Amino acid sequence: MRALRFARTGSLENLGMETMDRPVPQAGEVLVRVQAAAINPSDVKNVLGKMGMTTVPRTPGRDFAGVVEQGPPEWIGRPVFGTGGDLGFRRDGSHAESTSALPPLRSEFPSRLIKECFPCRHCRDGNSSGPRDSPP
Repeated sequence: MRALRFARTGSLENLGMETMDRPVPQAGEVLVRVQAAAINPSDVKNVLGKMGMTTVPRTPGRDFAGVVEQGPPEWIGRPVFGTGGDLGFRRDGSHAESTSALPPLRSEFPSRLIKECFPCRHCRDGNSSGPRDSPP
């Protein structure tokens, strides 16, 4: 899978796209195919070295939305979103095609929002499958 990675902190120039194995969910976790990931201030501070708990090399990203691909049968195929914990700091985060999530991080996505789509630039450009098909 593709992931945004950094091997040392101190500069956003340390970020780069890499190919790596998909995460393997541990007991009690789910594997989420990431469809959207936010960049929040803690992600930037993380790469800059301002978050003391960060270990490297690392995939940043704390916030995500996607679909469960592995985990308890009742969660497979469900759209979910999550954030927090040590995601992106001591464990690889959401700035990748997949991420593993602990149960406190996963929440079922409100079904009314799934049915409502707004015309993002990918649909306007004729790429309705979204940003995952866009070049890095």
